[in-house]
Amino acid sequence: MKKISVAVAALLVNLVAYAQAPQAFNYQAILRGSDGTLLANQAVLLLISIVDSGGTPAYIESHQVTTTEFGLVNLIIGQGDSSDDLSAVNWNSGPHFLEITLNGHKVGSSPLLSVPYALYAETGNEGPPGPKGDQGDQGPRGEPGDTRWEEDNGNIGYTQGKVGIGTISPSEQLEVHGNLKVEGDILMDGVSLDDLLAEIDIIKDAIGIGSVSDVDGNSYRTVRIGEQEWMGENLKVTRYADGSEIPKLESREAWDALTDSDRAYCWYYNDTENRNTYGGIYTWAAATGGQTGKDTLPGRIQGICPDGWHLPGDAEWRQLEMDLGMDQSTEYSAKYFSGALNISDQNTDP
Repeated sequence: MKKISVAVAALLVNLVAYAQAPQAFNYQAILRGSDGTLLANQAVLLLISIVDSGGTPAYIESHQVTTTEFGLVNLIIGQGDSSDDLSAVNWNSGPHFLEITLNGHKVGSSPLLSVPYALYAETGNEGPPGPKGDQGDQGPRGEPGDTRWEEDNGNIGYTQGKVGIGTISPSEQLEVHGNLKVEGDILMDGVSLDDLLAEIDIIKDAIGIGSVSDVDGNSYRTVRIGEQEWMGENLKVTRYADGSEIPKLESREAWDALTDSDRAYCWYYNDTENRNTYGGIYTWAAATGGQTGKDTLPGRIQGICPDGWHLPGDAEWRQLEMDLGMDQSTEYSAKYFSGALNISDQNTDP
């Protein structure tokens, strides 16, 4: 008997439409002999097997057909002679293969790639995932999820509590920790903040409130009393106006070992946190810069004061007391230096 083989086979993926199972799909093949000649107009017996990846048959059927003049066979798998049910094949158990036996000779095996998709669609079972599609257009923006914010005609507001920026425990209606940048006017009851600050400057100038900075960049409030301008805060400078350092001591033993001519400073209880509250504690030599002065008006000892300022002399203290209501003939109780009371060189006789 002449050996024959399947030379070309093509699976058609379209389902044959049936109202009921079993499902079916078309199969075509061109049969050639081992020498390559077409098996034209010959009766052949084809055994069709659908096997799983392990080689176990899931469905078997046979077809007795006659080839065309071109060696072509055209049949419908699912309509051959069989005791099996094609609809019972469990397609989602893994890949399946189609094995062809021609006149008792196994001539080929090929994977089923397309047919299972159609059968899934027919049975309603979920098929293997298809290729990922292109990214779709972005959908419309959803509604805000936080119902604590209320919207009215394009305006949004929050009325449920306090709002904190840089803090999760605000104590005011709005509390901001950090720098706040505002482009435009800040209005308070219809009054611009810039106009309000200008008015405050006018009032401060009228009542004699100003400010002065030291060489370290610290800023201090000042106040005018009579014809004199005094600093309203304790000094916390660590250098003289010329930039030279004032020695800092951090132990009680080092402080107790100082002589009257030693210059030094420290913070209250040696705690840097106290510098803004109490200012610095200076030895007399540090405060005066080692200078000695006359008890006249003015004292003219700059010491640790900023440029344009000096330590007050006894006569300036007396003038302050009289400006505050003490009679000139009244004996005052004490004279002492305080870093908070440094008098400006302005409005004093040279």
